[in-house]
Amino acid sequence: MSQFLRSLNHGARVKKKGRGGAASPDPSIPRGKRVGRAVWGAVVLGAVLAVSGPGWGADPLAWSKVTQPTAGPARVIGGAAQGCVQGAVTVAVPGRDDLVVLRPQRNRIWGHPALAAFLADLTAWRRATGDGPVLLGDAGQPRGGPMPGGHQSHMNGLDADLWFAGDRGPPWSAAWRQAPKARSALTPDGQRVDHRVFTPAVERLIMHMAADPRVERLFVHPRLKEALCRSQASRPGMTAVLGRVRPWWGHDSHVHVRLTCPADSPDCRPGKPVPQGDGCDAETLAPWLGRAKTEAELVASSKPSSRTLPEACFRVLGGETNTLLAE
Repeated sequence: MSQFLRSLNHGARVKKKGRGGAASPDPSIPRGKRVGRAVWGAVVLGAVLAVSGPGWGADPLAWSKVTQPTAGPARVIGGAAQGCVQGAVTVAVPGRDDLVVLRPQRNRIWGHPALAAFLADLTAWRRATGDGPVLLGDAGQPRGGPMPGGHQSHMNGLDADLWFAGDRGPPWSAAWRQAPKARSALTPDGQRVDHRVFTPAVERLIMHMAADPRVERLFVHPRLKEALCRSQASRPGMTAVLGRVRPWWGHDSHVHVRLTCPADSPDCRPGKPVPQGDGCDAETLAPWLGRAKTEAELVASSKPSSRTLPEACFRVLGGETNTLLAE
């Protein structure tokens, strides 16, 4: 890259300093050629930066504009907050009443086949227990990558948001599914749990997922984590299971589930190991319970940063099958 940039600079050579300290064109190059080389250099440099970085590329919304996945075998590339997915599949079908897709127009129903299988198993389990349908908020985009508004993760096909409850019960019309409203499991002051929403069925859902070896971790609001500690910590064998449920702001109306890296994806980047213990000790919970984040802070923390995606993800975005990943 540095050699390439030096060649561009040579194409529009300038003297180091002119009158007044300003750079002046090299008179050894005719003016017309100087302008042409400078324009061409700017065009090529822009194209290079659009593909190789910095950050998400020239258009941070490019990933949300793609409507279909790439071909080829399914592969998770990178991490949940800095990755993408090749060969994604739909993890849910809009219109079903047992695995309900919310806001289907956003097209965030994609993921690695491992996520599709997990949600299918979860839906069957909920049907068997009589606890009702699974409400799917967001999974991922057709090729993963950064999505506009509300998420720093959900990029590599292993994450899904499952709502606790909507503002109305079933049956749900197509119009409601397009613009549903979630119910918070906290009281209006954000300090107490609303057990009309955070019901025993919701607790069973969270703990059932946390006990599944395919799950790396789950995220719920700190007050909900505290409530789970009170109701679940005394149960035998719950230490490691409860430890997978991690406190995180903004998760008062849904649980965010993240799966472990599948065996077929050597380029998948797992999260940091979950700390030992159940996560119910004062040292772990106190910092989360001391002060609730404001709405402005939550919005600011959800904006994409300048992180750089793995190089293979730009080929995924462009529709290419990563042959090295397909072997």
